[in-house]
Amino acid sequence: MRKLFQNQMFRKLDDYKTYFATKGGDFYYSIQGNGAVHSNKKIYYAPLYYDKIVEFDPTYQTYKKVGSSLGTSTTKYRACCFHPIGSVYFCPQESIKILKYTPSTDISVDTSIDVTAYAGNTGNPKYSDIIYHPVTDKIYLIPSMNNRILEYNPYTDTAVEVGSTYTGSNKYAVAVVVDNYIYCTSYNATKIMRYNVVTGVSELVGQTIPAGYQASTMVYISGKVYTIGYSSGNILIHDVATGVNSTVSNTLSSLNILSASVYKNKIYFIGTTQFIEFNPATLTFKYVGTTLPSNYYYLGAVTVDNVIYVTPKDSYNILALRINNK
Repeated sequence: MRKLFQNQMFRKLDDYKTYFATKGGDFYYSIQGNGAVHSNKKIYYAPLYYDKIVEFDPTYQTYKKVGSSLGTSTTKYRACCFHPIGSVYFCPQESIKILKYTPSTDISVDTSIDVTAYAGNTGNPKYSDIIYHPVTDKIYLIPSMNNRILEYNPYTDTAVEVGSTYTGSNKYAVAVVVDNYIYCTSYNATKIMRYNVVTGVSELVGQTIPAGYQASTMVYISGKVYTIGYSSGNILIHDVATGVNSTVSNTLSSLNILSASVYKNKIYFIGTTQFIEFNPATLTFKYVGTTLPSNYYYLGAVTVDNVIYVTPKDSYNILALRINNK
């Protein structure tokens, strides 16, 4: 009986493990975005200040720079996504063209698409996120300073603006795919924006987003879109069937929520110094894993198997949360 109790206790302690997935990294203000998981099971990160794309291998916990040199100019790319054609595409931050990287050839090359050619406010980023939609087999760039969604066809290397025009600065942050739609989280906009890739129609959905619920990260679980408030950790829930929003106030201390990911229908995001788990079934929050050594900011997250990998901003290494027995 004592042995059984001890085994249960140690198993409980191992349910969540927080650790740095890389050792001796130099990612301080160097990469950005959630990271794109390729069919080769590796994760690719957009180079912000780095001169090359970063490839991270979750199996061996190693990383390397790949592709051609992109120069030393700052804030080059903001986010990336994988396309089944076999390449990863990168959304510009201050660079002017969509970038394409193909791991099988280790070649990175500019596409023909100049994002400065489309209407919008001055300043960067023109687009805040880049996402692949399987229904159309195309890639979509989400407007931040620019006014409309940009649809990119990787087979023809052409692009066209789609949906309605939305003015203003820093409108939307990230996007998720839900059936025929793309949902875009509000950063400075007053409502969530939804775009139908089949009909080409975009619209604002849900009620006006209250103060403290504007967000820079969004996830989708079982018919609902969840956005996590940047400065509060408060969660806004949008029911995609009814179009109705509801809110849940964060009960734990948190700040600068820039990344979130999903594992087994629970949401994980970085609080001030620790991961926070939100359970949509019970609408409850709890801390998981160990306390981090410093109040680092993190710029994105992606789940591979049972591990969440978090993109560092002012940390030098990729952070990880391993979830066991859940």
